[in-house]
Amino acid sequence: MRWFMGLLLALALAVVGCSETAGSGGSGGSGGLGGEGGSVGLGGTPSRTAELEEFLDGHIEGQARVDEAGIAVALLGPGGVVELERTYGMANIEDSIPMTSDTVFELASVSKPFTATAIMVLYEEGQLAPEDQVSSSFPEAPPGWASMTVHHLLTHQSGLPDYISEQPPGTVEGWDNDDVLDYLLATPLQFPPGDGFDYSNSGYVMLAILVERITGESFPDFLSERVLEPLGMLDTFVPAESPPNIPAMARSYLLGSPREYSARTYGAAQVHSTLADLIRWELGIRDASVLSADTLALMATVHVEVPAAGEVSYLDDCGYGYGWAICDSFVGPLQQHGGRWGGFRNVVDRHMTEGLTTIMLSNGSYDWAFQIGPELLELYLEPRAAR
Repeated sequence: MRWFMGLLLALALAVVGCSETAGSGGSGGSGGLGGEGGSVGLGGTPSRTAELEEFLDGHIEGQARVDEAGIAVALLGPGGVVELERTYGMANIEDSIPMTSDTVFELASVSKPFTATAIMVLYEEGQLAPEDQVSSSFPEAPPGWASMTVHHLLTHQSGLPDYISEQPPGTVEGWDNDDVLDYLLATPLQFPPGDGFDYSNSGYVMLAILVERITGESFPDFLSERVLEPLGMLDTFVPAESPPNIPAMARSYLLGSPREYSARTYGAAQVHSTLADLIRWELGIRDASVLSADTLALMATVHVEVPAAGEVSYLDDCGYGYGWAICDSFVGPLQQHGGRWGGFRNVVDRHMTEGLTTIMLSNGSYDWAFQIGPELLELYLEPRAAR
């Protein structure tokens, strides 16, 4: 079950985790909340957008105050229409900075689809293939890694121990990717590659190192040049310091108190982005701007079945593709990934048959907020089902 604490769900990438009540943005009344529209611009039907906003305002108001940590939410409809873009609460409580669509969040495990995308850029260029042995780029690899492939890293079947969950709390703060690699080289595999499934942040750190060894570029630079900049995602980056010292950065809150984090590893996490940029990401993916439709389909293919997690009420019968989980849910099949780090709770839910995507970002350790996306999808689809 540990893998679910890292990706698709309300318990993803748990280094520390607690939940609290949520915040809201804009001008709310008597401690409630009022949402604010975003900067990308809405293109949805006014009546549909108003219905979605009313539902979301009411849902969050029951959990939240305007002066608490916040949430940013978007729903994209068929054809790339932004049906909903809404922010609530505070990006930084101490400095009274409200949440906006341009607030920067640490995406935690929602970084993994970006790492997988970087790998698939190299795949399309013929610089690697999923069946390539990892040891071909890691000559220092121990004998047990001989059968380990890029596919195994992408699908959490490598057998590599998770460098976060296998360490005492706080041990890995300050580690960089070289420290992770040293740990992995010295630690036995949990099972032979391909013989099991165990969610491993280590595998995605390895993928970032693999990009660097193949290209000769740093992973942050390669990701920026080959994925982010072509999509116009100019506020998305892997920072040189953590947390980055930028005015637009959302502060992380656990149990209502600031929880600063220190992380120097990347690949499994550490992509920083905004709601506005993630909308651009989704639109670019739909347009096949960075990867071909065939490669995107390969990423969204179930390559390994994984156990269901009882903690996640809206997911069932899940598999894992390349950087994405593919699950059944009460609203239909979802391609999705969640992330959790400090007070950040983030998730992208992409409906695989209806052309809908929801994005939820939050900074107040709001585990309940993972449910917002599927509930918005259900509301959006209800009128169509009734007709």
